[in-house]
Amino acid sequence: MKHVKINLIPLCVFSLLISGMNNVFGETASELFDEGTSAYSQGNYQKAIFAFEKAIERKPEFSDAYYYLGLIYSQMSEPHKAITAFKQVVTLDADPPENHYNLGALYHGIWVLDKAVKHYHNTIDRDSGSRFVNVRFLLAQAYFQLGKYEDAEKYYHHYLKLDPTDLQQVEEANNHLKLITHRRKNPYPSPPARIPLDTSSPKTRGKSTFLGDFYQTRLSSKLQPTDDIPFSPDVYEHYQRKTNYIVNFRPYKINNVFLMWKAVVEHVRYQRDITAHRLQEAWQYPDYTYRFRQGDCEDSSLLLCDWLRAMGYDAKVVTGHNRDGAHAWVALIDENGVYYLETALTVQKISRRHLPKLNASIRQYQVKDLFDGDKYWQKDNQ
Repeated sequence: MKHVKINLIPLCVFSLLISGMNNVFGETASELFDEGTSAYSQGNYQKAIFAFEKAIERKPEFSDAYYYLGLIYSQMSEPHKAITAFKQVVTLDADPPENHYNLGALYHGIWVLDKAVKHYHNTIDRDSGSRFVNVRFLLAQAYFQLGKYEDAEKYYHHYLKLDPTDLQQVEEANNHLKLITHRRKNPYPSPPARIPLDTSSPKTRGKSTFLGDFYQTRLSSKLQPTDDIPFSPDVYEHYQRKTNYIVNFRPYKINNVFLMWKAVVEHVRYQRDITAHRLQEAWQYPDYTYRFRQGDCEDSSLLLCDWLRAMGYDAKVVTGHNRDGAHAWVALIDENGVYYLETALTVQKISRRHLPKLNASIRQYQVKDLFDGDKYWQKDNQ
């Protein structure tokens, strides 16, 4: 899956008066900084990184050099390195609101939403002239993704009162407000009882189910960030939240897998996140996808999985890769085996005669992880 990408705010100061620096090999920190900004403006990121790192060696408190490192790593799609750089910026200079905005946007990009919310608030607290209108929208969006709908509603209204000019964000804010109102009036019913899957001895048919092999790897209920699990706390938070997107949403009552599958494929128009949300990756709740009839493979898979589970089927969202790249689909599990339900296709490709069983002919589907509303599993490549 791709990281969320939010545009950061570049530094406007390109030259500084720096005194008291040792001249090493004929270059001061100021001269190295100027070399770095020149390389950055020319798109030579490796040269710029080298120059900024050397400038920091000569002056460890050089916050502007850290700032540019953060911008470069963000543009190189290395958010964790960018976060490390911007954390140094905030430590050295906590007053400018753009420092907190950029750090919040980077945390939002890897779905560490609690920390994103913290830095968005810090941005607003330091934004005396309402220069950062956009941060109200991002804060509301983060609260919505956390399932904190009262806070999301509050900040969407704050955002709209500032008369924003971004029509696409205005539309999304209004859509989320409508959905929050709808959820308040129509709370989700309790899910029906279902027979739990015995993951200790999955039914496998020789080489027919690589998802069966997947179940024989290390499993746990709600992974905990302990020493035996190779997750940093930030990554753990990101993956744990996947289970929150299964909310027992049922568009209407129906007890036919084929018709549910067909309905989702017909109903949801494929739209990339960058077009719908101006983010490289942004998941939608199933009821949002159903209500507004658009989304990408994760969104339609979440909708189908949630609907199947609300009707009593054992279904899970699977994320991983196929021959086209990062992808998501649905796994339906019963006593006869495991079936895959692909939602990013045309209705004509859905076969009424049989559900496609996982087998050697579709091994282009490489599982990374899978989840439902109760548990999360990650494949152990070891």
